[in-house]
Amino acid sequence: MVGFKPLFDKETQPFYIQHFTSNLLLHPTPKDGSAAKDGTTFLLRDGYEPQAKFSFIPIADEPGYGLIKHIASGMYLQPDSDSPGSRTKIVVKPRFPYTALWAINNADKNIRHATKDDKGYYLHQVGGDTNAKPETAVHLYRGIHPAARFVPVSADGDIVNVNGAAIIGGHWHLVYSKENPLSDQELDISYRLGLSKTTLEQFDQ
Repeated sequence: MVGFKPLFDKETQPFYIQHFTSNLLLHPTPKDGSAAKDGTTFLLRDGYEPQAKFSFIPIADEPGYGLIKHIASGMYLQPDSDSPGSRTKIVVKPRFPYTALWAINNADKNIRHATKDDKGYYLHQVGGDTNAKPETAVHLYRGIHPAARFVPVSADGDIVNVNGAAIIGGHWHLVYSKENPLSDQELDISYRLGLSKTTLEQFDQ
């Protein structure tokens, strides 16, 4: 993913990022509604406000990975370090290096950071409480647990699919045998749900 290409023409509609077990939303730190600036940190807070809106910009050739754009500031969500690790703060910055890439997984309800060494860092609430309180900060942390669940939601609270519709396709091959009037059939189905792409093959039906 080094030298990745953002697909700006495929930017999603606005959504909010909800901590699933507390229903709090990701907000920039300022309480007065002022715009986030370069380096502004984020925390959990009530309210579907304009400052809490994000969008997802996928990248070419890597299904599921992309940039999370903070709409009000026009900047990109990322760890506050070029070498992030556990407890690295989450901020917005105008640039989008490799460390600005994320994967939003609705099935498992987590937001994974695309670290270079693939150590498995995720968006976490500080303290790890299931019922996080308002003003709880968020940071990067290695591994996930049931309380660290985040999902993109609409203003109605419905989960939003940022990875596009499932792609389903298939074809049949009929092979006739001289020894047996019954035909051998091959079913080849390829489909992608969320971040995965799977092929199922069945022979001699």
